[in-house]
Amino acid sequence: MKRIAEETIQQVLQATNIVDLVESYFPLKRVGGNFRANCPFHQEKTPSFYVSPSRQSFKCFGCGAGGTAIRFVMDYENISFQDTIKKLADRAGIALVEQQLDPKEEAKLKRRSQALTALRKTAEYYHELLLKSPNAQHARDYLKNRGLSRDTALNWMIGYAPASDREFFDWAREQGLRGRALVDAGIASLRDEHDPSRGLYTRFRDRLIFPIFNDYDDVVGYSGRLLDPESKMAKYLNSPETIVFNKSKLLFGLNKAKRPIGQAKHAILCEGQIDLIAASENGVQNIVAPLGTAFTPDHARMLRRYTETVVICYDGDAAGVKAAERSQKELADAGLVVRVARLPQGDDPDSFIQRDGVDAFRQLIDNAVDFYDYLLGHKVSEINMSDVGDRTRLARELAEKIGELSDKMLRETVVHKVSARLGVDDKLLMKEVATARSRSQNQERSRAAASEARGDIPHDAEPVAPKFSINSAVLELLCHIALSSEKGRKIIATSEWKREWLDDVEHGTILTEILDAEFDADNPSSVNAWLSHRPNEQEAYFFGVLDKPLPTEKLQDCVLDALERLRRQSIRTRLGVAKARLRDPSLPASDLLALQKEVLALQNRLKNTAPPEDAPSRTASPAPKAQEPAPDPANDDPF
Repeated sequence: MKRIAEETIQQVLQATNIVDLVESYFPLKRVGGNFRANCPFHQEKTPSFYVSPSRQSFKCFGCGAGGTAIRFVMDYENISFQDTIKKLADRAGIALVEQQLDPKEEAKLKRRSQALTALRKTAEYYHELLLKSPNAQHARDYLKNRGLSRDTALNWMIGYAPASDREFFDWAREQGLRGRALVDAGIASLRDEHDPSRGLYTRFRDRLIFPIFNDYDDVVGYSGRLLDPESKMAKYLNSPETIVFNKSKLLFGLNKAKRPIGQAKHAILCEGQIDLIAASENGVQNIVAPLGTAFTPDHARMLRRYTETVVICYDGDAAGVKAAERSQKELADAGLVVRVARLPQGDDPDSFIQRDGVDAFRQLIDNAVDFYDYLLGHKVSEINMSDVGDRTRLARELAEKIGELSDKMLRETVVHKVSARLGVDDKLLMKEVATARSRSQNQERSRAAASEARGDIPHDAEPVAPKFSINSAVLELLCHIALSSEKGRKIIATSEWKREWLDDVEHGTILTEILDAEFDADNPSSVNAWLSHRPNEQEAYFFGVLDKPLPTEKLQDCVLDALERLRRQSIRTRLGVAKARLRDPSLPASDLLALQKEVLALQNRLKNTAPPEDAPSRTASPAPKAQEPAPDPANDDPF
């Protein structure tokens, strides 16, 4: 299996200006030598997302996200590393060069490929059952009662999951689908995670199956609709989170709706698969739906790629109103204009189209109102408008919601709209909004003011810590030097020290990985290319480290001092373990003398300011251990 060559990745990073790249998605504001914006990866009111032209990296001091241009596109567009490199290479006009994958990466991609194959074949099997199996007659009847034809089932590859586990697994064996692949795909689960020999069970039984596709038309999961009206199980069951499926980053129908959204210049957001299919099959194809009730920031960012306007068309009941409120916040924070199509009470898009026709539905969408007009209309209908107290309480309630908006102009527009409708003073309402914002914003505002005064990235801020963190200051310093300076790397490599000293430090092996890696520490693109292969949390952490100042004067003294501190830290740790064992009352007498000698030797070494005589020279890094062959995922088969 092939991967993109390291040299090509470096060329792509060298040819990509990260400031221009990020500004192609949203605007940035210059702050000193860097650029700043509200973070696209979490919700915030005061900007903590910084882009560094000098380091060609980004860093959010609110959520910890950070990395190269590659990481930004991967996270923002929710696409793979390979697809990101191809996208950036096309952008820069660079030809891709591929090379052989390492065994571990190849095994990972093999498992992913096997999961996608299992999902595709199973979707085809479910689809065939729906069309032809006598056992699926009730599923076909359900579709017919919902006004969905055979052609619709063919167009959306709708299927039927049999009620019998045995029926499915007999078919899977005939197809050569292994148990590991079925579990990885979320199609089946282990009956007992601690005892695979107990076998598997299917997650979807006696359900109408809607395959879920990603942007590349791969089947990555399913949504199963319960068919037994007497059952107490959940009406809809989605695939679990897997190596290919993350429902917070997928929108049902987006693979078909991307082009129609661009043509219509707006997207329609509905609640369920049946509603979406009913609209799409009647010619309203710029429509998508989240998988379940939660609409996430990732969903909003996905829609922002294709349009600037979203029309929410949720069910016309109280739950639909609340869901619209939640979705609007994510959409507005992503910079999208939000309107709402008002369905009659008790209606959903499917029932409305069946009763009134698609032309009436199109008219409903065309007449969609601004979200705050919709919200005001709903809230006003619940109060006595002649009661000053009711109007005042509603104004304060809405002030809290308006305060969540990050766009100042939008806040002011909404304030004028609410004050006019409720008959309250707009200046007083604006004051209420400001008070609501300040309650949750004081800490962020003071941090932003400090960074504005420095004109630089706020290194002394107290951000949310990323998941990966090096707690040893001396280890962090050595990693910083090894990533930033070829001279520093050479000094570390030729100094006398033992790699076993790192065994007593959390994440100590990361330094040896950095030293053994082949990159040019004086070339940021080379370092960035290596970091882009690290786990997300490590990449973000090290870009935070690289933004700190590095001592350039007396670099050799700095390295030698750090290595001595590392040696002493290792000895102290071992000394503490040995002393703890000495206090153990159950320690055998035969071990006591040897342990006392070990403690004495460690104490003497701690007093010695030079490394021990037996420390080998690191004039050349030892060859890395040979990689063991990656395990075949198919061998661990619970069938």
